[in-house]
Amino acid sequence: MQQIEILSPSPSATARRYAAAPQLDRFLTLDEVLSLTSMSQSTLHREIVASRFPAPIPISRQRKAWSLAEVAAWQRDKRAAPRRAEESAA
Repeated sequence: MQQIEILSPSPSATARRYAAAPQLDRFLTLDEVLSLTSMSQSTLHREIVASRFPAPIPISRQRKAWSLAEVAAWQRDKRAAPRRAEESAA
């Protein structure tokens, strides 16, 4: 009986392939956005309409999602806003 050796790429080759690939942004569902922001759905809608929160991205005909990178940037801006206000008041 002949044995068949299955060759698989070495871990270093796999790691190099994934390291060279562009990093993908994750999509967030409405429930995830509401959880991450602690906003109600109506407040989230108001913030989107007022352009104070990133708009959702249509990912299919009936499905929208938010970019994790955009929501994270919004959070960083929110954290920095009180510091900017304190600096300008001084």
